[in-house]
Amino acid sequence: MKGWSLRTKSTLLVVGVTTAGIVLASALHHRFTLRALAEEVRTRAAYVAGELAFGITTKATLEDGPLLAAQIRDTPAARPTLRRIEMYAADSAGLDRVASSLGAGARPVPEPAARAFATGAEE
Repeated sequence: MKGWSLRTKSTLLVVGVTTAGIVLASALHHRFTLRALAEEVRTRAAYVAGELAFGITTKATLEDGPLLAAQIRDTPAARPTLRRIEMYAADSAGLDRVASSLGAGARPVPEPAARAFATGAEE
């Protein structure tokens, strides 16, 4: 840089500082956007879960698998952004899948659901 003029050096310094600022701002924006998206997904999931839970008023309704399956199948049709809905009931052995939009089948309980049930925390 010894042979470069003061104007070139100052221009490179301004460009470097500006580029670093833009990269930092972009990284922060990306992080805040992902956090906001995750919060929106949680809020929507809680709303849908509340709607489904509101429709279950008795234990007999909860134990009526075909009715729950039909209700769960109809929900993604009305909300195309949902990929899947699974409903679990707790018993002495842990979680038991009651109904799923993926249909019947012996699939293991997903780790986040099992962990949230065990700790009593929201994931």
